[in-house]
Amino acid sequence: IRFTAAIIFLLSSALGAVYVVIIVFIQKTLGSATKDLGLLIMFLGVGLFLGSIVYGRFGQKFSHYKVIFISLIFTGIMLVLFTLGVQNYPNFWVAALLALVLGMFVSPIMIAANTIIHKVSDNAMMGKIFSSLEIVMHLGFIVFMFLSSFLAERIHPAYILVTVGIVFGILGIVNLIWHRKIPWLERIA
Repeated sequence: IRFTAAIIFLLSSALGAVYVVIIVFIQKTLGSATKDLGLLIMFLGVGLFLGSIVYGRFGQKFSHYKVIFISLIFTGIMLVLFTLGVQNYPNFWVAALLALVLGMFVSPIMIAANTIIHKVSDNAMMGKIFSSLEIVMHLGFIVFMFLSSFLAERIHPAYILVTVGIVFGILGIVNLIWHRKIPWLERIA
């Protein structure tokens, strides 16, 4: 449960850091207002939906832990590609395609983390566990939203987005290598 709490904290922290700067980044880069931003969020949502379908179909064949680490790597790569792609090719359809693929890689992280929690938790403790995870999630979101807003005054939004992507990728690689010989990593959950 500590492992999944850490993963959920990481995702929420990244979301908080990205949330502050992504709106300004998209509006300045694409030269548009709310419409393009709303549509990009929709494409991200479609990616989350498709990722859920694919993971639901094939995910049970793989270790949930490895799926989380590999998804972290690809999520980091996609966030960097999204940022650099939109910045260098300020086209809505480029941004939409990249947002869709990003959503597909983010989705398995949350699904696998929730699956692990359900499998290792006692039924009598589920309410306490999930309420505690909500606290962890919101704490990460708020703290990193504050830090990102502070940094956004001094650093270009693209640098913050790329940094978050690089951190995701590095954490995924380090955990995949560091835990490669740990027996629990090979279990399905």
